[in-house]
Amino acid sequence: MSEGSSEIVPVKALSFGPDYDTKARQNKDVPPPNANLLSEEELWDGDGKIDCEL
Repeated sequence: MSEGSSEIVPVKALSFGPDYDTKARQNKDVPPPNANLLSEEELWDGDGKIDCEL
């Protein structure tokens, strides 16, 4: 009786790096990894790093 769902969560975070997991936890508004592939600007919009260039 092992829930694979619980294991899938950290696996996705590792793909993007530990920083992604930390930011995702702090900012619940951050979109899922799939959204990151479509537009990184939206993901970092909350941080204001890439947003400054736009």
